[in-house]
Order: sequence, then structure tokens, then C-alpha cells
Amino acid sequence: MNAVEGLSKLIAWVIVTAIKIVVYPIYIISDIISRVCKGILNSISEKKEIEFEECE
Repeated sequence: MNAVEGLSKLIAWVIVTAIKIVVYPIYIISDIISRVCKGILNSISEKKEIEFEECE
């Protein structure tokens, strides 16, 4: 029974670790993408404000 319990715990640990390895980079990448998109949107809005000021 101990061998089976140990094996099941090992399998569970491997699955959890694999999920962490897969999910964590996705979380980091999505965070970076959202920051880049916010930066692009901010720069676009700043350019529009500058254009409006020049038009006036």
C-alpha cells in the first residue's frame, strides 16, 4: 500500500508541477502583453492630444 500511495503522491506532484511550469510563463507573458498594450495606448492618446494641440 505504501508504494501505491507514494506513487500516487509522486504522480500528483508531477501533475501540479507541470501545471505550474505551463501556467506561470503564460501568466508572465499575458502580464507583459497587457503592459505593452497599455503603453502603446498611452502613447497613441498622447500623440492624439499633441495633434489636437497643434490643430488649435
